[in-house]
Amino acid sequence: MPTDMPVSPEPPFSSDHLPFLVRSTPDVVEAWSAKRLPFEPKGEAVAFRDGLREAMAGMTVTSGSMLHGTHTSADAMSPIDTENVLFYNVGMAPFRHLTTRGMGFERVFSAVPEVGSEAEFVALHHHRYSAVPLRAHWEHWRATRVV
Repeated sequence: MPTDMPVSPEPPFSSDHLPFLVRSTPDVVEAWSAKRLPFEPKGEAVAFRDGLREAMAGMTVTSGSMLHGTHTSADAMSPIDTENVLFYNVGMAPFRHLTTRGMGFERVFSAVPEVGSEAEFVALHHHRYSAVPLRAHWEHWRATRVV
C-alpha cells in the first residue's frame, strides 16, 4: 500500500515555496515537485527533502539488485547535475543501505508522469527510485553511436 506524504499547496510562489508530493512503497519511491530540489534547501524545500529521506528509509533493495534513480523534467535548457538533484541534495545517509551493490541514475527530458488529482500544483520535476537487477540495461538511455 503506497504511503503518501503531504501535498504542499499552490503559490504564492516565492523562492522558499516548493509544492511537492512524495509516494513510497518498499520497492519504489516517487516524488513530484513544481521546482527541482535545490542544494541547501530552505522553506518548503526542506520538507520535500525530508519527505524523500523518510521514504528512502522505508525502501529495500534485494541481494541481486541495486538502486536506480531517475530525474524527469521537460526543461532541457536548465543545466543540472542529475546526481546532485537525485542524491546529494537529499543527503547520502538515506541511501546508504540501498547502495551496497551499486547505484545508477538517469536524466530524462520529457513531461513528468501524471501525479494524479490529489496534487494541487503543476508538477514539473519527478524523482523515481527503484531496485533494478544488477545487470539491468538503462531504462531510458539508448546508444546511438560510439564516439
